[in-house]
Amino acid sequence: MGPDYADKVVHVSHDEGDSAGYDIRSWREVAGVISEFFIEVKTTSGNENTLFLISANELQFAEDNTTKYELVRIHSLSQAKKNYMVYRWAG
Repeated sequence: MGPDYADKVVHVSHDEGDSAGYDIRSWREVAGVISEFFIEVKTTSGNENTLFLISANELQFAEDNTTKYELVRIHSLSQAKKNYMVYRWAG
């Protein structure tokens, strides 16, 4: 996809508001087709077992868009050490 799609990535929660049900609208190739893809990002300084909030709107959006959705979980964030851990949930 490369640079042709980089300009189309939108930080939705920042640019359009926090009510869309996801944070980033991007593009991905799935089964040879390039289409919109939605990413929700959750970040905590605690470890991977630290609870985080997901709103009813975010959950509903994830359920309605399972093939085009991913939750990215950033945890163990240390700004002082400039490191973190990450894992992803598709659909």
